Formats: sequence, structure tokens, C-alpha cells
Amino acid sequence: MKLKANPVAQLTRYELRHLVEHLEVSGREEDLHRLLALETSEQRNAWYDIKNIYMEIEGFFDDVRRARRLLVNEYGKSRLFNISPEIGLGVRYCLILTTMNSISRNVFPKLDEIFLERNMWSVNQALALALQIQILSHRVTSLVIISRFAKPHLKVQLLNRAFNLISSLPNIQNSVLGFIGQKADTLISIAPYLDPGPTPYINRALIMAKELPTSNGSRSPRSEALTALMPLLTKPQRNKVLYEALRLIEAIGEKGDSGGWKHRNKAMLSPYMDVVDQETVLEEAFSNLSQIQYLEENFLKGPRMISTIAQSLSGGGKLNFFLEKSSKLKKTSERIEQIAPIIPFLPSGLHKNIVKKQLLDDVKEIEWPARSKYITLLFPIMGEQLRMQYIEELLAHIQIIDDGASRAEALASLIKLPINYSLLNMDIIGKHISKIDENEQLKILVTLPRNIFGKVSRCSYSETLHKLGKAKDNLELLVAFYPNLPSEYLEEALQLVLDFSGDKRTEALLDIIKYLDFEQQIEVFEKVIDQIPPSDRYVEERIANKLIGLSPELLKMFISRLYKLIWENWSDINRAKFVSIIAPYLPEIMVEEILEIYKSKKAGFNQGYIFAALFPTLDSQKQYFVIREIKKIANVGAGSADPSGDNGRFFGFVSQQRCVKLKGVAFSST
Repeated sequence: MKLKANPVAQLTRYELRHLVEHLEVSGREEDLHRLLALETSEQRNAWYDIKNIYMEIEGFFDDVRRARRLLVNEYGKSRLFNISPEIGLGVRYCLILTTMNSISRNVFPKLDEIFLERNMWSVNQALALALQIQILSHRVTSLVIISRFAKPHLKVQLLNRAFNLISSLPNIQNSVLGFIGQKADTLISIAPYLDPGPTPYINRALIMAKELPTSNGSRSPRSEALTALMPLLTKPQRNKVLYEALRLIEAIGEKGDSGGWKHRNKAMLSPYMDVVDQETVLEEAFSNLSQIQYLEENFLKGPRMISTIAQSLSGGGKLNFFLEKSSKLKKTSERIEQIAPIIPFLPSGLHKNIVKKQLLDDVKEIEWPARSKYITLLFPIMGEQLRMQYIEELLAHIQIIDDGASRAEALASLIKLPINYSLLNMDIIGKHISKIDENEQLKILVTLPRNIFGKVSRCSYSETLHKLGKAKDNLELLVAFYPNLPSEYLEEALQLVLDFSGDKRTEALLDIIKYLDFEQQIEVFEKVIDQIPPSDRYVEERIANKLIGLSPELLKMFISRLYKLIWENWSDINRAKFVSIIAPYLPEIMVEEILEIYKSKKAGFNQGYIFAALFPTLDSQKQYFVIREIKKIANVGAGSADPSGDNGRFFGFVSQQRCVKLKGVAFSST
């Protein structure tokens, strides 16, 4: 239906928010479908336009999901696909939701910033996509970035929403894998986008950071989050936070990776120390550079020690300290790795040009194919002419490499360079790729964006998928390929994943389920649910963290069916950790049942873990019961030689602290 004016423009805000709901309750499904089909004179969707004006895009997609659910419920699957009008409606709703999911999964927080700065997106457009992002930590970061471009009243709403989401993120970490938890990671990610000063949001972020665990064995989530917030704090706040963060870092041991994290995180705080302490800390960091470099490359997506400190110290004349120390490193590769990130922060002039020239001369001393890695590192400081010169050298080198793995490494380096691909002869690059081992080819092809794949690959998407499906060890590559596949190949890729077997297939399906439409999600759900692996190390974290990125409907289905499995087959510790991650998403009736089970269950620290996880979801009467129980658990095992008693006391204390922050109840430090 095409009308000159928007036919719903005269509705009140209340009517816009609740009209679809009222139509459903009153049984007027046909009117509901008709409402969502209305168009303006510009042939735009009238309901979407009016929701967009009032910045309620999320409500629009909720309405579409409601209409789609009604359609399926009313006609059923068998009848739905035999009645042409309903086929059209069903396809239309699926396309709307699938299109938005497809777009939002390719939107990373940094992209919001770039598009908003260049006026390529409006705040409404960015917000519409951000609200559909399935990964909560990414959604939070996007909301905070968008808030910087929003008007004051909307900025407040976005920041409130972001911080509420952070509160729901789990604190689960993994000392073996070096993870500090989603909540800590998210606070670190949003820190650069918050306004400095004594604002309510800085104070709220500070409170959240202080509630984080003090240590996960090798890292301190609390100290790393506090460090990220340091540039935003007032001077009196900084002095207090610096003392607390350093105290937590000093408590970390020196064995294994712990020493590297310790020296790295102290160095991150060096810009806020006095000169003597600063130089001592930086000396220690430089003596552990190789280990720090390894940890940052393998565990961090965020800021690197060298570039962050350089940025903090630039303008203070202290960057010469870095240059002096780095220039004394014996290995050319180490000199390049340490000095390259500093160059953007050096003041313009002769000195900066000399340093750049020295690095560009140094890279010539490194043999191929290792040189390709360092060319990539130096690319940002090269001029256009020098870039093309090195690309030609790299291509010439690739032609004479005999070793397939080395050629694949060089090709991967070339494709990852931040350049205009129109300047390259992609046909030649494609020929080089076709000459390397098939498995090495696949490792490169699955990483290629769609605009490059067709120019480089000698195989179509279908042929590449067929090759991936042939070998049993290609499942990880198949999952990595999924985000880069055009939508018409997703079904084919899904069937290949389904052809695999075992626990790895189950986890792979959980990884790709977010890319599927709802019907495919249901199909995968039925295949996955009975094959969740039994209790083993880290199973609860792997499974739970995959589930919380799903849509609410699908998450509810998974939890309901998993409920029996986790109580019958999983150990106490796995069950406790799983519930602690998934607790905010549990239905109320399930929360009540778990609480009743654990009231009488003597499970030591696992009991405290469960109680603390359920705490925010309980009414005040049950919360006070939980506080009393956790206090008991926290005091059990004092002076006991039994290690489980000590563990119970430790985890109980952690759980107790979590409840104290929520209720303000004073406990002793026992």
C-alpha cells in the first residue's frame, strides 16, 4: 500500500511502542501484517521510518520477530510452505532479519567510529546496527562509541544502556589461557571512548573495575581495568588507583607467563609514576621485552605496551629513553619490533626522519621470508613509492621460493598489507596461490574478504567449500570461512559442518549458529543439543560463552534442554561455573529450582559460586538468605589442612564480596 504521507506519523509514542503488541493480544494478526507492510510515497517501509525517527529501531525488529512467530504458530510449518501469501510474508520477515543480522555481524566497533566521523552514517543508522550485534562486549563498545556523536539526552541513554550490559557480563577467567574475563576486557575496550573527569560514568566504571577479581593466577583483571581508566581520572583519584593497581600487580608471581604480565602491566602504569620509579619499571620491562611481545601478540586485541606508553610520554621528552634502549638491542628484528610503534609519536623533524631511515635500512638485513613480516610492520611509516617498491620485491621473492610453507607465509603477508588492491595484479597473486600446497591455499582463502576472493582464488566458493569438506582436520578452517561467505553459500557450508562428527563438530555448530536464519538455527539446535560433551576441563566456559551470544529465543531453548544434562552428567565445579556465566539468562522458575537444590547441597565453594551467580536475579528476601549462607561458606575451612577447605573459604570470600557490592552489607574480612 503506497500513501503520500507516512500513514502512522500521527501515532503517539505510546501507540508506536505498543500497537503491534495490542494487535497480537486482540487476535488481529492480519492487521498486524498489514501494518508492517505499509509504505510511504517514496516506497519506504512506513513502520521502519517512523521507528527510525524516534530512535526505536530495536522495537521495529522486535515487531518483525513477533509477526514472524505469529505466522509460524498460526499456520504451522507444513501448511506455511504450501500457501503462497504466507510464503511471501514469511520470506519477507526472514529477509529483513537475516539482512540486519548479516550487516551487524560485519560491523566492528571501530567501524562505527570511522563512519560517524566521516558522516557516512547518521547516529540512528549506527545505533540500528549496534543494537543487533550478538556479541554483548562488542555491542557495549559500539554503544559507547556512538554516544560520542549523539546529542546529550541520547548520550545519557546510550551510556546507561552500555553500563547495564557490562553489569550482566560474566567475570569468568582462565589462568591457563591467559583470559581475564569479558567484563574486564570490555571495560578496557571502552576506556578510550569515555570522557575524562569526575563524570558519573567514570565513577561507575571505576566501581565496576574495583569489583573485578584481583588475580586469575597470571594476570590481575582488576589492575588491568584500573590501568585502562587511569587517563580519565582526576589527579587525586589517580594517586589512589595507582597504589591499588601496583599492589595487585606486585602480588603476581614471576613464574612462567606471570612474570611477563607483571612487568608489562607495571610498565603500562609508568607514565603516572615519578621519574625514578618510572625508569626502574621501564628498565625491567625492556629486560623482558621478548616475553611481553609474545604475550601481547597471543592474548591481547587491545593496546600494546610500547605504543601506549609512547603515546602517554610523548611531549615529555622521554621517548628518547625508548629509542636509546631499543637501539641497543642486538637483534635487528627486535629493534624494528620495538621502535616501529614509537615513530608516530615522535615530533616531526630531522630526528624522526633519521629513525625511520635507520629502520628501513635495518629491514634489508633480514632474510626472506622473515622480511615480509617486518615489511608489514613498517608499512604505516612508508611513503607510497617505497610501499610499491617493497611490494614488487615481495612478489619477486615469492616467485623464487621453493618451500611451499614459506611461499604461503609470504603470500599471506602480502594480502594482509593495508594497501589499495587495485594497485596489485591480483591475477599474478592468484597464480602464486594456486602453486602452493592445497591446505596452505585454504588457510589463505578462508581469510579473504569477498571483494578480494574472486580476484585471487582459482576456485569458486563452492569448490573451496568442497575442498574444506574433504579433510577431517579442516573443520576450524570451515568455521573461519563462514563470516566471509556470501549468504547464498551459508546453507552449503552448514551441510559440510553437519557432515563432521564428534565434540569439535558440536562446538563448531555453536560458533556458526549466529550466522543462520531462525529455521536453520532450529535445525542445528536439534542436532547439537544431545551432543554437548560431558563434563571435562573448561567445557562449561566454552559452551556457556558460545550460548550467551545467541538470540533470547534460542538461548532459552538451549538452557531448557541443557538443564537435565548439566545436573546429571557434569561435575560440581563445571556446573557451578556454567551457572555463574549463564545465570542472568535463566528463566525465573529455573533460578528457583537451582536455589532449592543448593540450599541443602553441601558443595563447598561451588555452593558459594552458585549463590553469588544467582544473587542478582533473586528477590530481597532470598538475597538476604543467600548472604547469610555465603558468609557461612566464607568462614568454613579456616585453619583447616584440607585443601578443599581452603578453596571453599577462598571462593566463598570472592562470592561474598560480589554480594556485598550489590547489597552494601558489611562483612568481616575473615
